[in-house]
Amino acid sequence: MKQWIFSFLVFALAISCSEKKSNSDINQLYRSDSLHFSMMYPKQWEVIKKPTESNTFLFIEKKTTDTHSFQKNMVCWVEEMPIPISDSIYFQASMTQLKISNPTLQIQPFNPIQLGKQYFSHFTYQTKLADSINYEIAVFCCVVGKNGYNFYCTSPLNQLSYLAYYKEIISTFTPI
Repeated sequence: MKQWIFSFLVFALAISCSEKKSNSDINQLYRSDSLHFSMMYPKQWEVIKKPTESNTFLFIEKKTTDTHSFQKNMVCWVEEMPIPISDSIYFQASMTQLKISNPTLQIQPFNPIQLGKQYFSHFTYQTKLADSINYEIAVFCCVVGKNGYNFYCTSPLNQLSYLAYYKEIISTFTPI
């Protein structure tokens, strides 16, 4: 009996040591019944709703010091469509809409990827903002029923770690 208990304890210890511990700080819940989704976001971020548009909001890192020049951020907007359309048509429409308003914009489309339980079409483009620094905008979009979900993620140019972090956040997206 003692050997069985000892074996069980050794087995339990081995399992607990091999479990992947999450060090993620993405632990705050954003839920919108009116926009039909929920997702997690980092504790050190805040959610700001655009006052003039109830379907647009900003997830943004809280400013910690005056010398901190870049705040990670992600703009999300939800578009309710009159009829359901495919992800591929929505993806093409998203890129076309940007090209119409910015004809010289160089958009780089990518194959759809799975983030969490949802597939997202995505593309990137580069832009220079008011601070004269070059940024890369990664756009992830998906369609669930008659809702188109769009996530615009801003990173300083060539900062791949930001993109991985944004993907981790978007992977918590859950339609409701």
